[in-house]
Amino acid sequence: SKLADYNLPYPELIFTLKYFKKKPEAFYKLAQEMFGKKYLPTKTHYIIRLLQDKGLLVRSYTQNIDSLELDAGLNPELLVQAHGSYTAAHCTECDAEVKSEEIMEAMKLGVPKYCGQCKAPCKPDVVFYGEGLPERFFDSIPELKTDCDLLMIMGTSLAVVPFSSLTWMPPKSVPRLILNIEVPEVFKAPTELPHLHVKGDCDSSVEKLVKMLKWDREFEELMKEREEYAKKHDISLSAVSKLC
Repeated sequence: SKLADYNLPYPELIFTLKYFKKKPEAFYKLAQEMFGKKYLPTKTHYIIRLLQDKGLLVRSYTQNIDSLELDAGLNPELLVQAHGSYTAAHCTECDAEVKSEEIMEAMKLGVPKYCGQCKAPCKPDVVFYGEGLPERFFDSIPELKTDCDLLMIMGTSLAVVPFSSLTWMPPKSVPRLILNIEVPEVFKAPTELPHLHVKGDCDSSVEKLVKMLKWDREFEELMKEREEYAKKHDISLSAVSKLC
């Protein structure tokens, strides 16, 4: 790892604001390893897009910070990036905004981006340890209690709070559809929440769901769009992020 030279007492230290301000180069080296390569949205991202296009999506919540939902064509107004995104950034001192292309280039090179005004290090808008979640996360919760008639849970262990609390927000009468290899812990114990677990990786489960709903034609069109996106950005169709 490129972080060996930093002698971190524990890996999580790199995701604290105090350490970032002291040694931003450590985070940027890690970011170079994690985000220096462009990835392709998965079929799971595109089922969310299809739900949007059909007018069925109330809101999509994600813990991922790669913004692949937006790359798949999701309306930003319908997306809540609970842990932020590395495609935007601000100065850690004066809060000056950094252009997306500038922060992306800095992470690609593994070189810290410093503020042009106060010279302090600039941090991608990802939630570090000790930082609160975006207000948008909490502001959107009331609609889960009133507008949700199906909660889809895909590719998450629901081990991190307060994100995992979303599970409990819709009324108990609302079914929870879980597309996951394993059942999240919250559903392993006896619960009053109605739920169905479809075991398997998300993309395979999405394919089954599409066939069951007879949405094959629409989904095939989105897959063609995905191929065009890959060609336009020179991305291999096998380039799928491990964060997905």
